[in-house]
Amino acid sequence: MDKDLLQQAVRLATLDPTRPRQANVRRAVSSVYYALFHLLVDEATRVQIGAQHNQASFRQVLGRAFVHGVMKEACKSFGGGSLKKGVAKGLPASFAIPIEIRELAAMFVDLQDHRHAADYDLTERFQRSDVLLLIRDVERRIQDFNNLASSTKKRFFLACVGLEGPGEPLRARQPAGGSRAIPLSHDPMPGVSGRALAIAAGGQSSLTPTPLAC
Repeated sequence: MDKDLLQQAVRLATLDPTRPRQANVRRAVSSVYYALFHLLVDEATRVQIGAQHNQASFRQVLGRAFVHGVMKEACKSFGGGSLKKGVAKGLPASFAIPIEIRELAAMFVDLQDHRHAADYDLTERFQRSDVLLLIRDVERRIQDFNNLASSTKKRFFLACVGLEGPGEPLRARQPAGGSRAIPLSHDPMPGVSGRALAIAAGGQSSLTPTPLAC
């Protein structure tokens, strides 16, 4: 999916032979963001579920539970090169985030901001040359990340990407006025585990993860 979306971004950015229309370059920016979003979701679910072909449906179900805001907060920490004290204190003193992870995480944060501007801020003007440069930068960072050998650090990053807080238990939340489960779409703090369970159960959840960003 990520390769197709990157190709789509290039097509959109170069679609107009002369002056590019803002609609096309804006959709190109959005496609670039979703290329990286789907790459991270796919890689993370492969770590959690497995990479076999017969496990694809399980990865897809779990992938629906990933939340843009949660992913951004995790990537802010990894992209900044250091984790929150509440998480880092349990890791080896020598723990360091590889540069390939730091650059990809920082790129995700920037891309989400660009995508919001492209989708909602009509005062922002996008230049074709800037968008094409952005696409090449994303392609390079994805390639660097893919070339990074599998390791505990890489798996740890991918596990954190979809979680409100690693190692933080889910707590059952009793809705006010009764025991009716709160619909999934109204869950104020969705994390991978709670939402995945809700999806598998038919779209409702009464579990809310305690916030603890990476």
